[in-house]
Amino acid sequence: SLNGTWAFRIDPNNMGETEGWFRKEYSTAGWDKMPVPGNWDLRNEYARYTGKAWYRRPFSIAADQQGKTLILHFEAVYHDCTVWLNGQKLGENHSGFLPFEFDVSALVNYGGENTLVVCADNTFKRGAIWNWGGIRRPVSLQTYSGVRLVRQHITPAVNLAAGTASVAIRLFLQNYAQTEQKAQGEVVVTDKNSVR
Repeated sequence: SLNGTWAFRIDPNNMGETEGWFRKEYSTAGWDKMPVPGNWDLRNEYARYTGKAWYRRPFSIAADQQGKTLILHFEAVYHDCTVWLNGQKLGENHSGFLPFEFDVSALVNYGGENTLVVCADNTFKRGAIWNWGGIRRPVSLQTYSGVRLVRQHITPAVNLAAGTASVAIRLFLQNYAQTEQKAQGEVVVTDKNSVR
């Protein structure tokens, strides 16, 4: 888990990228602290802030994790964001409600400190909803050395007249091993009473 207290600074004048707030050596002296997951709107001093805000935190990964696939997983950042690891831009995301991730296996400093930086921007306004801002869902670093369930697609088909239903399930797997792997599992569909 990379949840916890992160260094935090708003960027109303859009200076962060120009001044290199994403660089590993950049000092966060004078920055505020913000809990992750959370929304900066919940703090009185940021309740009406709209714009960019920066989050930074160090983390370490054990040297014995080298050789595994490391996935940096965000469950949601509102609304637009850019992510850097050790000063290198990983990419962007433009949906404040959906998860996204990056393979950071080749970028992590194993056995030493790493610096993760996120610039979140809540400027985008969707209808009448509140402009939530920040890393609003959990963040984690996940390790894999074999087969991983990447996503699933579930399609129900209900026939109300007949009182029947069917469910089609597609699973998407990814193999991180260097050799071909066999995978098997079981999908169990239950009702609210846990009846199969």
